[in-house]
Amino acid sequence: MLLIDLVAFTAALATTLAVIPIIIEYATWRPLLNRSGEPGLERDAPLVPRLGGIAVFAGIVVAIAVASTLRGVGIVVPTGWTHFAPLMVAGATVVFALGLIDDLRGVKPLWKLAAQTVAACAAWYAGVRIEVIVFPPSTVVDLGALAFPVTVLWLVGVSNALNLIDGLDGLAGTVTVIALGCVIGASLVLNHNGVMLLSWAMLGATLGFLRYNWHPARIFLGDSGSLVVGFMLAVATVESARRADGAILSLVPILALAYPLLDTGVAILRRSLRGEPLARADGRHIHQQFVTMGYGQTRAVGTIAIFAAALAALALTVTFARPVFSVFVALVALAVLMSIFAWGLRWLQYDEFTEARATVLSAALRARGVLRNKIIARDAERHVSRAEEIADVERILAEYAPTLGLAHMQICRESSRRRLPESYAGGALDVYKVDFPIVDLGHSTPPDPIVLRIWCHTAHALAHASAERVAQTLAPTIRERLAALQADDVDYLLPRLRISTAAAPVADTHHTPGDYR
Repeated sequence: MLLIDLVAFTAALATTLAVIPIIIEYATWRPLLNRSGEPGLERDAPLVPRLGGIAVFAGIVVAIAVASTLRGVGIVVPTGWTHFAPLMVAGATVVFALGLIDDLRGVKPLWKLAAQTVAACAAWYAGVRIEVIVFPPSTVVDLGALAFPVTVLWLVGVSNALNLIDGLDGLAGTVTVIALGCVIGASLVLNHNGVMLLSWAMLGATLGFLRYNWHPARIFLGDSGSLVVGFMLAVATVESARRADGAILSLVPILALAYPLLDTGVAILRRSLRGEPLARADGRHIHQQFVTMGYGQTRAVGTIAIFAAALAALALTVTFARPVFSVFVALVALAVLMSIFAWGLRWLQYDEFTEARATVLSAALRARGVLRNKIIARDAERHVSRAEEIADVERILAEYAPTLGLAHMQICRESSRRRLPESYAGGALDVYKVDFPIVDLGHSTPPDPIVLRIWCHTAHALAHASAERVAQTLAPTIRERLAALQADDVDYLLPRLRISTAAAPVADTHHTPGDYR
């Protein structure tokens, strides 16, 4: 099969190299230009045509046509190629056509998604199906009824993932070449000659395009190129990893396309954490962050290429090495990748993940304390409900405050300037107060409700949240108890609370709350 592969590679390379100069020349006097790189990266860069997808698609189609024609002159063509190739070209043509219209005039995202779904259905009919998945070392998952939606999601998702990384000169093409290297390696091991022929055709077209796409780029892929290449890569990675029994070796497609999948996943998570629409561009993809942080485009692409190549090599190693060695390599690689991922998100200044991690860790560390405070607040609530005098309510609140991590709790009017008891050892700048309404004295002008006043420590980051939880637990019971004690009138309540001239006595803050039963 080496001869037919070489012919396909040569035909695709020659066609792409021949077509691109024509496109560049044509685009110089037609409004088919786009600024170099992503918006905001190089404001002063020259305008560059975005129709490289025409040349890449033409190269692949010519290579497939040449390979199919050679079958009639005695050269062996891979088994199943005559059925597989036409359907693949048909699906890719649909994606290409919508992408080209989008490059020229713009197409609504829903239409592009519909075209990609149609292409994915054509690939399914051609036999590109993800029905059984094998995870290392030997875990087999039968998708059953989920096979069709998973296949469509993979094909559409990878198409868009490659489109999203087409933001630096040479990046999408370089990632494609690395992925195709992984596909060819897996096809050699598993003897998938048809996939190898398609891969060599794509490799020739991509290398021809990269000749004009290295920084500074003279042409871009555009949607017509990135969507088509992404779609065909999604097909090739799956088919190259298919065993004789039809099961898909999962690590080959996942790690071969690790960078576009990772970048897309990070973008989705970032926008979800910010509450922004997932389809809204924000100029903060991984490759864009590299440039923002001072990396040149060439250096950024080189760094990403090393990462992508390492993962592609890992995919082949773990998938086809001896089981014991594969498990060892997989575990070590997983630990290293997780460390790099965690460090990389912080280094790339993705504050969304830093804050999310801090919030999750904080919640986990404080969960026990929150539960403890809720239990103690319930204890205080039970004691308040049994209080026989208003002074008992005040004493219970004062005694439970330090146990709940609060400076003090008291009942007073909202307008009251009642201060902390003299027994509080902290300074005035160490605390702040939060008021929660208990009784609304509607006859007061202006309104001056009775409130549960909670003094919080400024040093406690979550003191306000703790005070709110405590108040939500205690306020209804205090309201009911005051009503039961006939203390709903301010003229009656204030003398009983002894707050008109001085603070109520407070128990020793180190004392454990007593039993008021």
